[in-house]
Formats: sequence, structure tokens, C-alpha cells
Amino acid sequence: MSNEVLSLFDEARKEFSHSWKDAHSKPSEKSVHYLRVNSRRLIATLELMQRLYRDQEIESLRGRVKKVLKRLGPLRDIQVQLETIVPFQQRKLIGDFKANLQRREQREIKKLHDELKGGKKNHLARAMRQVSSEFNGKSETLSHDKVKHAAESLIGSRCNEFLRAKRKFQGNQLSEDALHEMRIALKKLRYIVEALPSALNSRGRLRPAKMRRLQKLMGESRDLELLRESLETWSRRKGRFLAIVAVSDELKEKRRVLQTRITAVSEDLERTLKPQIRRPAVETTRAIVPSPEAEVVPMAAASVVEADFVPAGPLLPSGRDLVIRA
Repeated sequence: MSNEVLSLFDEARKEFSHSWKDAHSKPSEKSVHYLRVNSRRLIATLELMQRLYRDQEIESLRGRVKKVLKRLGPLRDIQVQLETIVPFQQRKLIGDFKANLQRREQREIKKLHDELKGGKKNHLARAMRQVSSEFNGKSETLSHDKVKHAAESLIGSRCNEFLRAKRKFQGNQLSEDALHEMRIALKKLRYIVEALPSALNSRGRLRPAKMRRLQKLMGESRDLELLRESLETWSRRKGRFLAIVAVSDELKEKRRVLQTRITAVSEDLERTLKPQIRRPAVETTRAIVPSPEAEVVPMAAASVVEADFVPAGPLLPSGRDLVIRA
């Protein structure tokens, strides 16, 4: 049954390899985006493999893919700013700011082209083949049930991470750190859910479409804030901050509207992930008819004890780290 996991890994690494090639030949916003997406899916698959078989090679490969993902960040941020600034490009000074972004983009493209050159790709490909070979040899006895349990356990952990981050954000919706933490937790949950076939997870109940919608809203919110900060920093350096105040205020207002939608959509997703039925455990005392000679003792009132709960169904297996507390 190791083939079940290896097929997931092989598919993930092929998509990663194809998107690497595209981003190297033409590092457009689209190609960089897909390389980031496929990097996250490969990382999610490696995390499942780690649950089944602890191996330093798997952990090392996961770390190397995460470095690729991190390296793509600066270029992605600049390219998104170039897209987000389009509605404002007729405003005063915005044309100069856009030209500055374009120069920075070209510098990052050159750096990325060097980072994605063939030698590094070949090293990663060899590491992936090594992981595949070792995993195949040492996990031949894996049953479908064990693989499914590991998959559901990983999904359960990711669900709990998101719900904890969601409650933290709910307590302080103006916190950039809380929003960032919730966004990262949602990404980890979404990509493991999407990476696994339906035979290994309760995909229908998790509603990946809701995750994508929330992730999109949080991404747009981050992009607006990133653009605003970048624009303000650049304008202050030029001594022209007052000229961009109106644009900065518009970006703030757009983000405020997004924050309201994020709150509503995140609460909807939270209700989806939480158990739908939560019933207290009830202790009752049965009355026994006493004999005439017996001493009559008043019957104690029934007591209600609320128990810790574990989400129903196979989605979240039992375990201390998988209990979701309200």
C-alpha cells in the first residue's frame, strides 16, 4: 500500500518540476504563483510521508522545498503590487512608483533565474528520487487503514491549528500578526486537504471551496497592506508623502471592507470545521423502590456534566492534540 502514498508523491514532484521549468524560462506572475502552489502541495505530501515513516531524508527534502518557496516571496510581492496599483496609476506620483516597482521586479527576476538554474533543480530531483526509493523499500507493509489514519490525523492537526488561529484573530481583529497566523494555518490545512484523494479524507465535509474563498480574501487584504506600506515608504524617501495620502486612505478603506468579509467568511468556515452536534453527557440516578423496613434516603438530583468533545466522524481521530475545544 506504499504505492498509494508514492503515487501522491510522484504526482506532486512532477507538478513541482514542471512549474519550476516554467518559472525559470519565464518568471511571470502566473508561473511564479504556480510554482509556489506546487511547492506547498509537495510539502504537504512530504508531511504525510513523515507521519508514516520518520526519516531524515524526507525532512531534509521538505526543508529544501520550503527554501524554494521562501525565495519566491520577494518577486511575488512585487508582481502583486504591480497588479494592485493599476487602478491608481493615473494619480500623481503613482507612475513613478510603478516604474520603481518594475525596476525592482527585473532585479528579482534576474536573481530568481540564477536560483532556478539547472544545477539546483538536478540536485533536488536526485533528492526526490532518493526519498521515493527509500520510502518504497521501508514502507511496503503499510496498510490502507494506516495510511488513512495518518492522513486524517494530519488533517485533524491542521484543523485545530486553524481554529486556534481563528480564535486568536477573533480576539484582536486589528492585529496583523493574528491575521497572518490565521492565513498561514489555513494554507497548511487547504493544501493537505487538496493533496489527498477522497479515499484518504472526508473532503466533502471540509469544503475546500470555502477555504479557497477565505484564503483569497486574506491574500487580498495582505496585498493591499503591503502596497500601502511600500508606497508610503517610497514617498517618504522622496519627500512626497502628502501627494499619496489620498491613495493610502483608499487602500485603507478597501482593506477595512475586506476585514469585515474575512470575519464573516472565517466564522462560516469555523462552523463547518467544528462538530455539528455537541451534546452534554448526562448522569442520572435511578429510583429504587425501598422495602418498608429500609431507611428512606432522598434521591439525588440528576447532574449534568459537560464532557470534552471530539468531532464526530472519521475526520478527526481521537488523541490529545486533536481535541477541538470551544
